[in-house]
Amino acid sequence: MESALQNFINNKISVRRSAGKLLNIFEEMDQQGDGELPLNMVINKFQEYMQIESVLEDDLKKVITKMDKNGDGYI
Repeated sequence: MESALQNFINNKISVRRSAGKLLNIFEEMDQQGDGELPLNMVINKFQEYMQIESVLEDDLKKVITKMDKNGDGYI
């Protein structure tokens, strides 16, 4: 039981750290400070962050489109 609790706590800490890193990346991309990120900026930053050049743009567009609640091309 103690091991399961420790694993749960470690997982929660890891998730919070990852969320904080992700928030920092989005804040860095939001150069205008309006809370909106254009699709091409997200794709470029993702490719840069992941250090890969051949990320499938179509796949990223599908993911980001799902996050684009009002369909204006921003998340």
